Amino acid sequence: MPGTVSNTSMVVLISSPSSFLRRYSKGVRQALGVPLRNSNELLLAAGYAPVWTETPLGAEALAPVRSALDYILTQQEPVPAVVVDRRWNVLRANKGAVAMVEFLVGPATPGTSLNLADALVAPDVLRPHLTNRADIVGCSPR
Repeated sequence: MPGTVSNTSMVVLISSPSSFLRRYSKGVRQALGVPLRNSNELLLAAGYAPVWTETPLGAEALAPVRSALDYILTQQEPVPAVVVDRRWNVLRANKGAVAMVEFLVGPATPGTSLNLADALVAPDVLRPHLTNRADIVGCSPR
């Protein structure tokens, strides 16, 4: 019969409402297409504490990750290599990448951030040096 709840379902709901509702909110998130990054907002709206954390790359807990990234960047020398975040902001670059950008556009001002997506399409940065600009712009996140 539609709409009935079995005794087993009631036991699960009563004995572990938090677990049930967390799983339910996950299903809602997936059904609505809410990105995982926004799961905490959904949990907060449902009255639960956030589950996921976002740790900045500079945090002490990520020292091993930074070390691994630096090792990978060093191993790519002299080929340019960069580490970018989800918005294409350059977080780390090896000497080859720094040398290439400085050769093409001049030295960067210390402390300035570089967004690789913007630099690839901006008319006064890297765009004039691209021979396959149409291919790159077609794949650009912007």
